[in-house]
Amino acid sequence: GYSIQKRLMPRYHVMKVLNEKGLLKKDTDFYSMVKIVEESFFKKFLLPYHRSVPGLEKAYLAAREGKMFPEI
Repeated sequence: GYSIQKRLMPRYHVMKVLNEKGLLKKDTDFYSMVKIVEESFFKKFLLPYHRSVPGLEKAYLAAREGKMFPEI
């Protein structure tokens, strides 16, 4: 299974931020973000947005370590 603390919650927060900023495609669902491996997640959901959403990658990595996901 997937770790709630290290995988599900951090990815949920990334999805939430990208949705709030109107950056996710309409057909992107949470399951598609969860099922892919870490490298693919970075390439698809973090790296393309490093300029438009500064701090997203850092916040994601901190959340994976169990820290609070900051408001972005």
